[in-house]
Amino acid sequence: IDDPVIDSGELSPDPDREEVNAKIFEKLSGSGIVNADYDTPFHLDREQTLKEKKMSGADFEALLYVGEKRMKEAAAEILGGNTAIKPFRKGTATGCDYCPYHSICGFDPRLEDFSYRELGSYSEEELLKRISDEYREDEMD
Repeated sequence: IDDPVIDSGELSPDPDREEVNAKIFEKLSGSGIVNADYDTPFHLDREQTLKEKKMSGADFEALLYVGEKRMKEAAAEILGGNTAIKPFRKGTATGCDYCPYHSICGFDPRLEDFSYRELGSYSEEELLKRISDEYREDEMD
């Protein structure tokens, strides 16, 4: 666990212990997705500060399964010799926006052999349905 540093600008001019503790808890709170079927350390008395989403156990299992499947597929592609540079693009955002390797990557979308992987736009419900459907289909095989 990180030891959070709180900037004085994040607090009121004369903060009391409660405000400082609330800010510390906020910094330590998890973010992301948690399995609603299990308690997490952050389900204490300050649940309102959580930045995480709760997901049913079945949906959480499907998400983990599909995520692991995608990682294995990517590893197999790389080990099979496919090292093509294919960053994503969703609207105006791209994987290149976050990549520290611009100087050595060589990706240039203006060149013929380079292109982005276009990501679709799905609601959270649509995406979860697609994941659950894939999980169920694979379980039947």
